[in-house]
Amino acid sequence: VRLPSGPLGVEFVDHITEHLSLLDELTALGVGFAVDDFGIGYSSLSYLKHFPVHALKIDRAFVAPLPDSQEDAAIVRAIVALGHALGLRVVAEGVEHPTQLAFVRAAGCDEAQGFLIGRGVDADAFEALLTEGVQADALLLDDAPMLSPDLEDR
Repeated sequence: VRLPSGPLGVEFVDHITEHLSLLDELTALGVGFAVDDFGIGYSSLSYLKHFPVHALKIDRAFVAPLPDSQEDAAIVRAIVALGHALGLRVVAEGVEHPTQLAFVRAAGCDEAQGFLIGRGVDADAFEALLTEGVQADALLLDDAPMLSPDLEDR
């Protein structure tokens, strides 16, 4: 399956400073970058200044306790506000329950990922999805809706 480079998104977590020239080359081709697991580990605020980031992916550690944890709710809202203030898309990872989806929607997340939306698939299964007519745009970083239409009622 061949996809245009424009809507292609790549995630990075750590050791990205070793590959700055590659990032610049890929950005010139229209590839977008997402900071994965934002808020934990290697994801630093300095990434937002120094790298061509297009999206933040809120780590599941902050999503799992939603909507019951006031602290996690505040962190998620703050990451969404920061991301949007910088012109970035914000993705909530690890959405497994309808109450979590409702919260991240209300908080302003642009996208959601997790078992509520769909389970991960290997390369062959992904190719089959594309071959069966799944819209490639719905699977890619820059143009992806929060959910596909058949999941709106969950």
